[in-house]
Amino acid sequence: MNMSKQFLIGIISCLFINQAFGQIKKQSIILSESFNGTKYSSVNSLQTIRETTYNSGFSIDSKIDYYFTDNLFVGVGYDFTKETKFVTNELMLNNYYQETYRTTHNLIHSPVIRFGWTKPIVDRFYVGIAFNAVYSRLIQSTNYYSCEGELSVPYIMSPVNIVSPVIYPSTNSKSNNDLIGLSINPEIKYFFYKNFGISVGLGGFDFVIYDFQLRNNMWLLNLNPTNWKLGIEILF
Repeated sequence: MNMSKQFLIGIISCLFINQAFGQIKKQSIILSESFNGTKYSSVNSLQTIRETTYNSGFSIDSKIDYYFTDNLFVGVGYDFTKETKFVTNELMLNNYYQETYRTTHNLIHSPVIRFGWTKPIVDRFYVGIAFNAVYSRLIQSTNYYSCEGELSVPYIMSPVNIVSPVIYPSTNSKSNNDLIGLSINPEIKYFFYKNFGISVGLGGFDFVIYDFQLRNNMWLLNLNPTNWKLGIEILF
């Protein structure tokens, strides 16, 4: 009898614990915030030419989704991206040296309309896919300047080896561009508490049209982990 009581208590406890964790169902609302940050550099050299690139940036995505069935949702969102790219090009021909610098800053504001599907795999763990219609406003500023001079020792680039460098005035440019696009993004969710969980956006497929001109388009399939987004999920 004592063993039966303990078994019954165990069953009731398991049921209670399972209901204490988040379960997506019809009329659920999920607020989510996700983040991605990147920072990398590269150097490409070919005999007398060298290009050095530094990239850094981050993006923050805010979304609210409403489930009109246990698995299907519609939603809206807002994405903000900030990027900085610094490129240096060096040319060395015997004693001649030339160097150019270009710094580009991008700010991207993107309202989003979403539709998607989510399916539970095991308790508290979900997989899904989202279809996004995106309008983006790209604000870009670029700074460019160059210098040239002679090298006291051929083909050896260092500040002490440059003789009488000539630095040319820098130039600046700014532009605003409109982008519209579609994206397909797989994602996973895990709820470890009643109303709280985490998510991982796994990259996906993007198709973008620049300035409403269909011929100016780009598509990209990228599932590289550098593009994954880690997020938090609040379930109502």
